[in-house]
Amino acid sequence: MGQYMNIVNSPQDLKNLSRAELKELAAEIREAIIRRVDNIGGYGEKIASYLGAKDVRVLNYGAAKENVSNEPRDIVMKRYRMTPEQIAEDVLGLL
Repeated sequence: MGQYMNIVNSPQDLKNLSRAELKELAAEIREAIIRRVDNIGGYGEKIASYLGAKDVRVLNYGAAKENVSNEPRDIVMKRYRMTPEQIAEDVLGLL
């Protein structure tokens, strides 16, 4: 947890924080939400909409519904841009 998330236990505690500290707390909460959603998977677009389109971009990856049981995994991963290199390239393209 972040520095401010550790000291805020009730709305009353917020009154003791400066405007700058409140902004830092908001950033800590945003980061915590993003990490939690990342751990549980899915729902990224919905969470991103709550955090603001300017702050978060969501890339969704997955394969189409098809039978790929006879294809090598690496071929399928490349086809749907799901290799670590391809994902990194996509993320860098957004920056």
